Amino acid sequence: MGEILLRPEKRARIWLTEGEGIRLSLLFVSIFSGTIGFSLSSSTLISLRKISIPSEFLRIELIESVVGNAMWFSISISVLLFLALGFISWAIWSVSSHVFAVILGGKGSFSDTLSSIGFSWVATFPIPLSIFLFSPLGILGPIISLIFFGALSMVWQLFVVVSSLREVHGIDVIASLISALSPIVVLLLMSFFLLISALQEVLA
Repeated sequence: MGEILLRPEKRARIWLTEGEGIRLSLLFVSIFSGTIGFSLSSSTLISLRKISIPSEFLRIELIESVVGNAMWFSISISVLLFLALGFISWAIWSVSSHVFAVILGGKGSFSDTLSSIGFSWVATFPIPLSIFLFSPLGILGPIISLIFFGALSMVWQLFVVVSSLREVHGIDVIASLISALSPIVVLLLMSFFLLISALQEVLA
């Protein structure tokens, strides 16, 4: 895992040569997306439980059972939701990055791009780790984790993607960076055209 974070281009080259890219990417996206969902929901629910339910009520067996079952149900839904979000964002990011990489002269296949993006989910490990570390802060713990360690993970994830795309597509750093950031570019362009269209409707 350390090699993915520090020298992603080397690890990407090895795994893609061995034909392990897609399988490992599926594993990484599943594990780290699910872990984020579990840690975020469990930490938040435990904090809310302490705040909203008096301890004397929790001594009643029926209430304790109902609350416990509701918490596990909520955690399960959260894990499934984050898994779905993980796979959807992986697919969108991969398609967008591949299109831009090919336009900019990339020679890699779509499976190469898919694997490169999937490898980057390893860089999200600080998020669930920090959520558990900051859990004594109560409801503030997940917020702090998402703001600070979420930003750190995003930068680290971008580094992994750029390095991997550069390796598998044979393009330079600038082209890799543009490809990696392409979902944001597409979103901004869509927002711009929607804004222009809305203004035209208002002024018409």
